[in-house]
Amino acid sequence: MLPKTPAALVSILLASCTSLSKGGRDVVVVGSKDAVVNCKPLGHVSARTGFQGIASVLAHDRLDTQLRNKVARKGGNYLLLEEKHAAVNEESHASGTAYSCGPST
Repeated sequence: MLPKTPAALVSILLASCTSLSKGGRDVVVVGSKDAVVNCKPLGHVSARTGFQGIASVLAHDRLDTQLRNKVARKGGNYLLLEEKHAAVNEESHASGTAYSCGPST
């Protein structure tokens, strides 16, 4: 049975678009530089939903998944989330810095 509303259909499609990688599952998202003060910065990461309108807002969680996967690909385990923007009238986007934190840092 297919969903009867466009928003339900969009949310089902978006959920299947991006999944968290094995490495992405281990990435910790923080909002303060204090949390990464003793870590090695690995570079900037950014993500966009690729959608506008209500689909952009529904895809908001997809941004976290994309960012965490990108941090893992850089060899990091922490993401300092610096910007996250979602609006109905424009594409949602987020960005931050990847860090490697731990005993070998």
